[in-house]
Amino acid sequence: MSKKIAVGLRLDETQLDQLKSFSKRKGGSPVSHHIRIAIAEYLEKYDNWDEHITQ
Repeated sequence: MSKKIAVGLRLDETQLDQLKSFSKRKGGSPVSHHIRIAIAEYLEKYDNWDEHITQ
């Protein structure tokens, strides 16, 4: 069963400008990297992800 979770990203103005600049140079969305990190942290903290892997 899938579960939806809300993921937020809080950046100051400088960080946002850096992400926009990176995106223009490299193409794509560097924000997705930060979202993956946030999801991994959520799973480690709240979902006991390691227990699911070992079972």
